[in-house]
Formats: sequence, C-alpha cells, structure tokens
Amino acid sequence: MVHASLFTGIGGFDLAAEWMGWTNSFQCEIDPFCQKVLAKNF
Repeated sequence: MVHASLFTGIGGFDLAAEWMGWTNSFQCEIDPFCQKVLAKNF
C-alpha cells in the first residue's frame, strides 16, 4: 500500500507503516525540529 504523510511529526506512523510493508510517497511537516529528525531518519 502507498500512503502520504501529512503533519508527519517525527515520523512514528511512517516508521510503523514501513514495518508493515507500506510505501511512503511523501512527508509534509512544518516544524523545524521535526524536519531535522525526518531528514536524519528517512
């Protein structure tokens, strides 16, 4: 399954979705701290 992530936060749901075999098409986050976490981990 393919999903898009809006209001991503630090990517907890995206990580769980990845573990379930889903593909993330994009992430959208406005908070600078969360953007840094996402850039490091994804």
